[in-house]
Amino acid sequence: MADTKTRNRRWRQLRNLAGYLLLMAVVVAAVDAWRNRQLVSEIPELDAVWRGVDGQTYNLRQLSADQPVLVYWWATWCPVCKVVSPSVNALPDEATIISVAISSGNDTELHRYQQRNGYHYPVINDQNGQLSATWGVSVTPTIMIIQHGEIVSATSGVTTSAGLRFRLWLQQIIND
Repeated sequence: MADTKTRNRRWRQLRNLAGYLLLMAVVVAAVDAWRNRQLVSEIPELDAVWRGVDGQTYNLRQLSADQPVLVYWWATWCPVCKVVSPSVNALPDEATIISVAISSGNDTELHRYQQRNGYHYPVINDQNGQLSATWGVSVTPTIMIIQHGEIVSATSGVTTSAGLRFRLWLQQIIND
């Protein structure tokens, strides 16, 4: 009898935990949807070639044709970005990463910032904020996943490398 009560209690606890996790996932998705309501649904200037502070050029349509591209919008002055940037930096094998630094100085300053912090992802300098305004990005950090030329996922605020890996994995499953 005691075993049955213990087993029932454990199942109830697991069911409650699953319910809380599901509720949390729904709340996070709703908050993301609300925060990202200003983001564009289609990529503006998709064929435009972005130039990184390293001098290389990046075309999102070409890059996202074969695998997901993670576009990371951040700023050197953003305290939350200092927490999220290492998580993005930990993903080089999961996706192509392109970052856009918003109003964060000139190319030389951004290149030094990347080197000083050991970040390896390319940086596009949105020095005057025009690129982020065109894309509807008003919150840093914002992370978009682009696949086959379309924005398939977007999130803003704190996220972890596990959360980013999950989003990338989910997109690969959906698109396979």
